[in-house]
Amino acid sequence: MRAFNTKFLLSYFLFSIGIDLLKNLLHLNPDKRFTAAQALAHPYFQNYHDEMDEPTAEPFDDPLENRTDISVEEWKGTRSSLFCARSRWVS
Repeated sequence: MRAFNTKFLLSYFLFSIGIDLLKNLLHLNPDKRFTAAQALAHPYFQNYHDEMDEPTAEPFDDPLENRTDISVEEWKGTRSSLFCARSRWVS
């Protein structure tokens, strides 16, 4: 994989602090990737981040993630039901 060209971004778009945020958001490994809360706490957002005005939610645990015993159509139907039910909980 090619290295990320930070010189281009620095010269045209972002300060180094913005590039640091992007690097942390774009990690391929999800264990190393920033969460939404970590991203909002990053210095790049210091002028906009207000922890008291930002609700948080628990991570979504996908019960179908490792299921191999159901068809694609069953998976789609169950997935749709899960998200519809979850959206009712949130609203």
